[in-house]
Amino acid sequence: ILNDLGLVHFNAQKYSQAMPYFLKALEQYPSNAVFLQNILHLFVQMKQFEEALRIFNIHRDRFPENVELLKYAALLNSKLNRDTDAIDEYRKLYQRFPQDEEIMREYALTLWKQNDFSGAFRVMQQFLSRNDSTRTRLLLAQLYRSQKHHDTAIQILTELQRRRGPGKETTPEIAVELIENYLSAGDYSKSLALAEEQVR
Repeated sequence: ILNDLGLVHFNAQKYSQAMPYFLKALEQYPSNAVFLQNILHLFVQMKQFEEALRIFNIHRDRFPENVELLKYAALLNSKLNRDTDAIDEYRKLYQRFPQDEEIMREYALTLWKQNDFSGAFRVMQQFLSRNDSTRTRLLLAQLYRSQKHHDTAIQILTELQRRRGPGKETTPEIAVELIENYLSAGDYSKSLALAEEQVR
């Protein structure tokens, strides 16, 4: 009942009124992961990242296998601009859950944010060696573009389009990234041609 009352206030965006119910629910049922997750989500909505991390650290040992809860350690450190701690949390998560694409992406993006481009490349390539993901290949192309490796980025994007089959229109996601690469490389005619193709 306490958690339900908290959800009523949360859904009405009355966050400060929801919090006491969520905290009391967790106090009464400390092994309930959903209650802790609701508290953490609420603190994130309120941008109280420090308090969310404090609460998480008190309870984290109760939920060693709950991947959705464990992601909060990395997320909250990232929100607090503690990127070294965030990277360490993502690294441990990725080692335990190597098939989780969302963990891999956030790990790579945090490495990228820290200008560890070789680390970000390594993580993405490692994931792609086991999983074929268009979303991750698009992210890899973006990373190559950021490093001015336009030919490699365009090659990745062209291969993604080729896999769609002959005669298929270029998807907006692939088209936008191709246009960005052509612009960044100074090939304005190809960029313009592809842009015009997309608005026909």
